[in-house]
Amino acid sequence: DLRIAHRSDGAWTVNGRPVAGLEDCVDLDFGFTPATNLFQIRRIALQVGQAADVPVAWFDVPGGTLEKIHQKYERRTVDTYWYESPRFQYAALLQVNTVGFVEKYPGLWEVEK
Repeated sequence: DLRIAHRSDGAWTVNGRPVAGLEDCVDLDFGFTPATNLFQIRRIALQVGQAADVPVAWFDVPGGTLEKIHQKYERRTVDTYWYESPRFQYAALLQVNTVGFVEKYPGLWEVEK
């Protein structure tokens, strides 16, 4: 079992142990699900044509650790975002629904309808 916490002072902990280097991260990203992109997308609330760099605390499942990764979102249309994650050499056009949940993550995941 793991317990991940983010305190109001910006500190992150895993099982009560501080994790350095994540102070500018607001969001937690679970790499095994596109559901966590919803948090970034909703929080940054980009208008069409706007872009933002979004550092996140990324949970490495096999290692049970947190590390900082950089992500970039550029809202191309009402329901698409250009997304880049340099750490994983991944870039693609994400399709989202009206609330911002990713429905199509090219090459990785797609919602069944």
